[in-house]
Amino acid sequence: MNRGFTTQSWRKLWAALIVLQLLAAGARAADKLSADLIPLVFRARSGAPIPVDARFKWDGARILEGRLEMEFREGARVLGRYRSGDMALTTGEQRFRMLLPPLETPFSDSQVEVRLKFVTAKEMFEPDPSVLFMPTANERSLVMGWCGARVAAQAAGIEQTLLFERFAPTEDRRKLLTTSVVRLYPEDLAAQPLAYTAFDIVVLTAEGFKEARERQLQALARWVKGGGSVCVFVAGGLQPYHLWFLNELAESSSDSPAFLSDSDGN
Repeated sequence: MNRGFTTQSWRKLWAALIVLQLLAAGARAADKLSADLIPLVFRARSGAPIPVDARFKWDGARILEGRLEMEFREGARVLGRYRSGDMALTTGEQRFRMLLPPLETPFSDSQVEVRLKFVTAKEMFEPDPSVLFMPTANERSLVMGWCGARVAAQAAGIEQTLLFERFAPTEDRRKLLTTSVVRLYPEDLAAQPLAYTAFDIVVLTAEGFKEARERQLQALARWVKGGGSVCVFVAGGLQPYHLWFLNELAESSSDSPAFLSDSDGN
């Protein structure tokens, strides 16, 4: 009758468990996480939130749950820190849109190093650092969001007439201003007002305005009410919510709207 494991049996069992643990640790060590920050604009707007796409590539077979931590540095100087909400990464590539908080202004170097950490309940991954371009203390960076349709042809160079540095009173001041143009399609327009704080002005071409959806225009109107600026080109084929948006900008009442349309939306 076998009353239990012998000493030799226990040793074999412990050896097997150690081997399994080593194999599992080796499998985890082979798992690799890479991450990168892709800014939506080459140079962020001065003193404003920074919109980025956080791109991940996870080689492991398990779901990786945790948070992304960032430290923004100019040399030894820490310009800011940020920690995302909870995230779940599956095998392969994924992107998450993030709106990073405004940072302290770099003194002289426009390249800001971003040190990344992905922290889970049991482990931590440190991908290679990313780089963001920020306006320095002597510069003023402005951002224009230019929304047009994918298939519509726009007048060549019309956006050049809206660059802010063209309106600087002197050449010296003009050199300190930089306007970055972000190309947007109607589906890129945000449905949350805070997302527009990355821009100084949003331009809607006639086709871009026509294809914008109701929730997007509602968010854009709220941003304008809070101090944002828009430039809108208007043609035909408008829906009632397009008219609502224009009248909201004009602060007209429903009894006496500033904008009306005919049966064809013109």
